[in-house]
Amino acid sequence: MKGEVVTLGHREFVQALALGGLRGWEVSSAEEALGAWKTILKQEGVALVLLPLWVEKALREEILAKKVSRTPPLVLALPDPLEGETGEVVATLSEYIRTSLGVKI
Repeated sequence: MKGEVVTLGHREFVQALALGGLRGWEVSSAEEALGAWKTILKQEGVALVLLPLWVEKALREEILAKKVSRTPPLVLALPDPLEGETGEVVATLSEYIRTSLGVKI
């Protein structure tokens, strides 16, 4: 069974991941994020949703409910590409990957 990976976040986040071929929803507020989140959940075949930490915090209860349900899609929150999880500036792509996923390249 194949599934699609999609993104949900601000313009830069979505565009950066679109370079890798991922489809995304650009949002700039918690209200827009909630609307896009509901749209994503209605889509067939979505296996993973990548989103920045601010969206996860804004939609905390909805995302927690999805994670607890143990049904697709899975949700993975990543730090902002320009700012690490603790607010430090991430300078390189390899540093971003290390900060986001814990994988050193």
